[in-house]
Amino acid sequence: MKMRKAYLVIVILLLGNKVCAQYAPGAKVPAVNRPVQNYYDWEHGSKGFVRMLGLGADTPADQKCYSIFTGNSQDERFRVSANGTVSIFSPAYFESLPLPGGALNFYQGGVVDSYQYLGGIFCDQNKMTISGYKGISFWGIAKNTGTPHFSIKSNGSVAVSDAITLKVGRNGAPTIKSETAGKWLRIGGANGIALWGNKNMDDEDSPHVLIKDNGVTIGQVTNSTSALNVGGSIAAETDGIRTYFGKDTDHDDAWIGTSSKNGLYLGANNSSCMYLDTSNHTYMGLIDTFVAQIRQDLKNKYTLFVAKGVLSEDYGIGPKSTWSDFVFNRDYTLKTIPEVEEFISENNHLPDVPSAEQVAEEGYSQHDMNKILLQKIEELTLYTIQQQKEIQELKTELNNLKK
Repeated sequence: MKMRKAYLVIVILLLGNKVCAQYAPGAKVPAVNRPVQNYYDWEHGSKGFVRMLGLGADTPADQKCYSIFTGNSQDERFRVSANGTVSIFSPAYFESLPLPGGALNFYQGGVVDSYQYLGGIFCDQNKMTISGYKGISFWGIAKNTGTPHFSIKSNGSVAVSDAITLKVGRNGAPTIKSETAGKWLRIGGANGIALWGNKNMDDEDSPHVLIKDNGVTIGQVTNSTSALNVGGSIAAETDGIRTYFGKDTDHDDAWIGTSSKNGLYLGANNSSCMYLDTSNHTYMGLIDTFVAQIRQDLKNKYTLFVAKGVLSEDYGIGPKSTWSDFVFNRDYTLKTIPEVEEFISENNHLPDVPSAEQVAEEGYSQHDMNKILLQKIEELTLYTIQQQKEIQELKTELNNLKK
């Protein structure tokens, strides 16, 4: 057995001096010349072992080889060619037999015990299969110890330098996982990164998410020049509070607010500037704790509440059906000056004008107050006209007395 191993080494070394090039991928390996006795040195044993060696000048260069046949001279199974190609041959194919395939397997065991399968390579006309008992490891340099650059583990996961794992994850979902703590999972593309939420990535050029030029585009937009571009609406939900950014479903307008029964704050510098409640009220400079202290009758009466007042060069009040011109109606009962004096003495404010206590407690309507003040001006005008008439009468009487 030792002599045969030495002989094999010598044969390979001799063949190696004649190597020109390996067979190209996909090229057919030529069969050995027949009859083999005329072209090859050969031996065979009673157990079916045949060793053939082509060194003679009459053997074609591309057929010089070391071959192993089993059974008979037609059943070649293994060949080392002079051009450096190592070949494994499967049995001949017949229509009535299962499709054969060639295999290179590795085993561990003893002479007495059966051999334990460690791994192998199997090829047939359909595919190549590579398997390992506890996985498959690949190195890109001259070593085969330590952490492999690429490995297929026994659980079906694929690892790159034990830093990235590709596997079938929770609930059968395909998963890419970074295994290096404190490091990003870097994914880049020369023209961006495109993501699809379905399986149409092979047929569509409109990704659901596109990361490109420091911008993220979700959906399809007309002009994606902002850092975040969303084609459609945005809904943010936390603890049942749903905030909606998008289009008003009833009109062609934008809409920002809550689609759940919750109020909405708008603020700056981490402070609330405006609060919108669920009853169409707006509160400026007030938060919900102060809003809760406002009486319901005032909320029923008013829509806008402003803390610290409003400063404006001008403002308008919408048209109202009530105004104070009724003072000039002929049937209007104008209080006499003594009646007004008596009312002031008893109430400490003008008739029809709210008291200071009432204003402090309830506030007042700007429109109603303007109407009341106009009413008082019109009443003063009537008092002035009345007094002017009385003065004129007194002047006439005085002039008559002087005559």
